[in-house]
Amino acid sequence: LYQYNMAPSSTLCLLVLFVVGTNGCTLYNGTRTNGNDITSKTNISSAEDCCAACQVQLGCAYFTYVKSKSLCWLKRSGDGGNQHDDDCVSGIPSAPKTGCSSNVDCNMAGECVNQECKCDAPFFGIQCEQFKLYSYKPSDGGFQIPTGNTSWGGSVVQADDGSYHMFAAVMADNGTLGTWLSQSVVAHAVSKTGPQGPYVFSDVALAGRGEPWWDATTCHNPDAKRTPDGLYVIYYMGSTSAGTAGLEFNQRVGIAWSTSPYGPWTRSKDPIVMPGPKGSWDDGFTTNPAPYIYPNGSVLLVYKARNYEQKGGMLEGVAFANTWNSTYVKMTPKAPLNLPTNCEDAGIYRTNSGVFRMLTHCGCSGQYMWSLDGYNWNRTTAPQGWCKNITYTDGTTGDLATRQRPKWLVNSSGIATHVFTGVNRQGDSGMGHTWTMAAALSP
Repeated sequence: LYQYNMAPSSTLCLLVLFVVGTNGCTLYNGTRTNGNDITSKTNISSAEDCCAACQVQLGCAYFTYVKSKSLCWLKRSGDGGNQHDDDCVSGIPSAPKTGCSSNVDCNMAGECVNQECKCDAPFFGIQCEQFKLYSYKPSDGGFQIPTGNTSWGGSVVQADDGSYHMFAAVMADNGTLGTWLSQSVVAHAVSKTGPQGPYVFSDVALAGRGEPWWDATTCHNPDAKRTPDGLYVIYYMGSTSAGTAGLEFNQRVGIAWSTSPYGPWTRSKDPIVMPGPKGSWDDGFTTNPAPYIYPNGSVLLVYKARNYEQKGGMLEGVAFANTWNSTYVKMTPKAPLNLPTNCEDAGIYRTNSGVFRMLTHCGCSGQYMWSLDGYNWNRTTAPQGWCKNITYTDGTTGDLATRQRPKWLVNSSGIATHVFTGVNRQGDSGMGHTWTMAAALSP
């Protein structure tokens, strides 16, 4: 059946040709519908197949198929505004899925109970596809150095005496964030008032060791964990200006360990994750580690890398080691994780039910992913904005200019309670005085 009809839109009306597809879906040829994305599906061969994917996706009420890319965008609604595009077909499923049938329908961010997703904090939505954080102002939580030194993201561990210890990237000599590659050190800050802080500077845990070490100049983006026997281990990026590669392409991932959060720290003689062979997706550098230490002491490590020949976007991969101080074997040597190249700097943890959860930042948005094995990751919605109109714990709202480097804090019961990010406020001068923000997962 071919007719001329008005495509549904709250902002723009277009005269388009619609077709009733073979599976009963209504298709609008030549129409791209914007916004309200749940997720995207690749390698979809037709608009009818895109519609079929929508019909089994909980909460999908609309879709747009991009023919040249075999890409299917699944959407919560079609009211985001339409535009004419001969490369696209949009449409409405004939029988949208209205209730969950398993926890997978809830993005493993909650439990499917009586065909309804019961979401864990901080997730909400018909399929637990969205999240909300409750952020602390610097006076109430997080880590901000009043003398002006820039801090940029950190991770937190709890000591045996109940105190909380943050290891954060700080730019030495009052450096701005723009000096991170040459002036970053790993600072240690302490909170005795709770996991949110505020954290008070204690000491510099790690700084450049000088030549000929692989971390001669830079120590950056720490992610601290405790091993099953109580040891403190910091995964971090180090770099040196030695050789022809320079600080950017000499970035490597290494570890430091101690029996106390105050040190002294012993460091790995060599990096634990090296770039891949020439032509591989990670042959440029390795950086920004995100570890999970299993109860048996083995380690799953997500790391960031870049291809030397294609110096555009950042990519994420996975490595595994039988113990924290043994050999790390790359589990994704041929291809990186399926993430947009502007999504980077992962933070991960594993729930008590065995589900890995990941947050990355994508510009001024956050991207949630989940995995059952730590190697094969599933995206939920498109990246969700987390800089504008954020909610503070005192009930006020505000805007941020940047928000990056998410790291989870998991309590002794295995429940994630907070996320820490590096942020820059609206109105601050450039990438200047930034700090590490704490955010609770529930009010």
